[in-house]
Amino acid sequence: MKTKFGKSLSSLETLAKEHALYPQESLLEVKNKEQRLFIGIPKEKEDLESRVCLTPESVALLVNNGHEIVVETGAGNNSKFTDQEYSEAGAKIAYSTEEVFGSDIVLKVEPPTLQEISYMKQGKTLISALQMASMKSDLINAIVKNKTTIVLTSQYFETFYHAYLT
Repeated sequence: MKTKFGKSLSSLETLAKEHALYPQESLLEVKNKEQRLFIGIPKEKEDLESRVCLTPESVALLVNNGHEIVVETGAGNNSKFTDQEYSEAGAKIAYSTEEVFGSDIVLKVEPPTLQEISYMKQGKTLISALQMASMKSDLINAIVKNKTTIVLTSQYFETFYHAYLT
C-alpha cells in the first residue's frame, strides 16, 4: 500500500491504518456500589474450637472492596490471630457478642446458642454449620421465629425444611 506521498507502508503500518477506523475500547468509570455487606465474626463459645470463619487476610480483602467487618475480641485467638491483626486488616473490634450479632450477616463455625439468636435482628443471615441431628427444637423454633436466613448445605437444608414444616 502506498501513501499519498508515494511512500510504501509496511504490513504493520497498513494493519494499524485499517484498524484505526474500527471502534476503539475505552475505559469506563467504575461506580461505587451503594450496597455493602456488614459481616460479624463472633468468638466461638466452645473452648476446643480452634477455627475462625475469616482470617485477617480475608478481612482485608473484604474491607478493601467496601464491606464492613466486625470481629468480636478474641475471636481469632484459638487460630493464632490477634485482635491487632484483624484491626490492621480494617475490621472493627467489638467487645460485646450482641454488637457482632447485630450485623446483617453473621459467620460462625459452631451452631449458635439461643442467646446468640436472640441478639440477631429479625430477617438477617446466619452462615454456620448447623448439626441438625443434635439441634434442639427450641433453637430451631427461635431461628424460625426470628426469620433468620440460614445458609446450609443441601443435606442440612432438607432436614431444616422438614423441621420447619412440622
